[in-house]
Amino acid sequence: MGESLILKTWKGFRISCYNYASSHLLLFLMSDNKKIMVWNVQGAGSKGFMRVFKNFCRKYSFDIIGILEPRISGVKAYLFIKNSGYFYSHRVEAVGFSGGIWIIWNQKYDIVVLDNNKYFIHLRIVDGTETFLLTIVYASPNATLRQHLWTDLNVLATLIAEPWMLGGNFNAALYDNERKGGAYGNGGGCRQFRSFFESHSLIDLGFCGSQFTWKRGTLFKRLDIFICNDRWTSKFNYFYVLHLPRIQSDHNPIFIQFNKQHHLSSGPKPFRFQAAWIGNDGFKDLVRQSWNNASSLADSIENFAVQAKRWNTTVFGNIFKRKDNLLSRLYGIQKAREFYYSDKLNVLEDELKKELDTTFYQEELLWIQKSRNDWVIDGDCNTNYFHNKVKD
Repeated sequence: MGESLILKTWKGFRISCYNYASSHLLLFLMSDNKKIMVWNVQGAGSKGFMRVFKNFCRKYSFDIIGILEPRISGVKAYLFIKNSGYFYSHRVEAVGFSGGIWIIWNQKYDIVVLDNNKYFIHLRIVDGTETFLLTIVYASPNATLRQHLWTDLNVLATLIAEPWMLGGNFNAALYDNERKGGAYGNGGGCRQFRSFFESHSLIDLGFCGSQFTWKRGTLFKRLDIFICNDRWTSKFNYFYVLHLPRIQSDHNPIFIQFNKQHHLSSGPKPFRFQAAWIGNDGFKDLVRQSWNNASSLADSIENFAVQAKRWNTTVFGNIFKRKDNLLSRLYGIQKAREFYYSDKLNVLEDELKKELDTTFYQEELLWIQKSRNDWVIDGDCNTNYFHNKVKD
């Protein structure tokens, strides 16, 4: 696969990008004005998922998030949203462990819920004088039940004369080539999905990254997608869709950023003692070797500081760079597995996920330490209050 970086600026052009690091470069050259992520999470109740979720939120600063198939409801759902760092939400509750759609967003936008059912939530997004429609979709995996979605969306589409974008898990591939593996003879694209798509002259917003967004065994499909009408592409000339790495779910999160171009930069971070060091196996040896009981306390502290700084650079490394490196490696493996099967790649993917989980935990400790607030140990690590205190 060659590298391909294309910024879509007109309708009818599909995007493919296979270089994860390069795609991030383009991402940061664009405006941070509007960012939407949709993720079929297949269960939002675990601590591991919350850790991954918050790391994605910190990295990309999503404005609006659609969470599909959370498999929790009631009090558990309320607590998750409360700890998510987002102020506003709207939910279609899961029925037992089936279905469920959540929308969470920050105070940047006024959002009006126009319609909802167990298959989608239809919203009007208001940003000052600018408005557009957004429909977050979760289609039933049962083809018979999915017929209700196509019927409802067809009715909805006939009523719309505004910029409109749809995103989510349609549980069906749009094109014949968006399936790989599985039982021989099964078709690729879904006739009903394509009929809805074509009859309303909708546009596939394309993607950068992995070709498929869902994997089970040897079967791969692109089930998660952003599409829109031509009024939306006329209003938003610059947009970019990224398939994020598949972690804690069989589905990749899909992320769209759109509006104006903008350049972001950041300066170097100062060195500080990191609480995350304590969990590293080599840290005790560092303390033992660098601390000299024969010297004065001041000399021992100074020697430890020098050794710790060198050890942090050469051994422990930058948590954020290590996390990005692990995500890139995991992304590359998942991309490679779409084209051929390998037991070694399976083992390596599992090892990288374990190492990534440890790194997420270490980063969480770092954010807690930077907050300089004892209460955050028992509270949320991704609220506006938390990040404002980090900046103090």
